[in-house]
Formats: sequence, C-alpha cells, structure tokens
Amino acid sequence: MIKNKKCIISILLIIPIALFFILKQDKEKKIIYYDVPVKQIIEKDPLNPCLSIKFTKPSKGETEYNDYIKENLFVKYLRFTLNKYINNNFAPCDKDCSFPGLYNGKHFEDTAYQDLQIYSPEILASKFIVLETEIAVGGGQSIVLMFKDFPDKLYYAWIYGEDEDYLDLRGFSEYDSPKTIEEIQKIFINQICDKSMGI
Repeated sequence: MIKNKKCIISILLIIPIALFFILKQDKEKKIIYYDVPVKQIIEKDPLNPCLSIKFTKPSKGETEYNDYIKENLFVKYLRFTLNKYINNNFAPCDKDCSFPGLYNGKHFEDTAYQDLQIYSPEILASKFIVLETEIAVGGGQSIVLMFKDFPDKLYYAWIYGEDEDYLDLRGFSEYDSPKTIEEIQKIFINQICDKSMGI
C-alpha cells in the first residue's frame, strides 16, 4: 500500500515537470519559426508590403505585361518627362506655355509640370508599375501607376498626343480607387517586390 502511494506521488510529480519541458521546447520552436518580428507580421506597413504580404517571382504573364508596357509610347514619355522634371532639365518657354521637355529632338509643353511641384523628387524618381492604361477622353492616354518605393498611394497621369510628333503631360495627381491600397498591393505584390519590374 505504501509502495503504491509512493508510485502515485512520484508520477504526480513527474507529470508537471515533463509538461514544463514540453511547453518550453514548443515555445522556443515558435520563437525560432518567424523570419521577421511578430510585430511586423501583425502590423501591416503600407510603405513596405513586401514584409507582410507573401510574394513570389513574377509570373510569365506579369513579365510579358511589364515588357509590353515598357514599350508603350505614353508610358515611356511619362518616365522621360518625370526624369526631366526632377533633374531640372528643361528649356524655358514663352508666354502661356509651361516648361517644355526635349523628346526625340523636339520640345513639348508638358503643361502639367505645375502638378508635379507638390510631390517630392524622391517619389517621382522611383520606378513605377503601371496598373492600367486607357484611351483618355480628351485624347492620348490615361495611366494609373504606383511608385515601387512608395506603394502606399496610386497616381493618375494624362499624356495628350497621338504619336511622337506631339506629346504633352497634361495632368498628374493622386488617384482614388474603389479598392483599398492593401487589396491593390496584394494583386500587384510580385511586381512591387521584384527589382526587375517597373519603369
């Protein structure tokens, strides 16, 4: 009888000790498991979605779209005129026009240069991805874009013209989308996080 009591007491003492070591091991595994601090996983950072949203290498379709969009005349001209603006590299202009850029040996007005003044050069210098292009109601193309280094906002650009004979950046502003910025980041996360993507 005394032996049975000693066995039961020994078992009751061993169980909590064993549970303590099992839980401690499990806790250590959980801490080692995370690649980034738990705080960064829980708190999504719209300026750095690559930390909180899973991404992969861009798909064939994403890569083909990126290659295609890089050849779009209006997209190429937008990158060109943004670079001209941030580098202060434009010719003075007369009377009613704004600052013209020199593209393929020709001067164009770029009447939206005053729109660019409210944005920092760091934003405008960042590579951008194109979310959408459409024929603009007033002529030319409208472009919805996101700057890769500042992916917390969308922007809208209107390039007027038909061909390389005349192009004009006529409008540039922030763009309101019916989707949240987090939803858009999830859709375009591979392009945002891959260094080879963008213009």
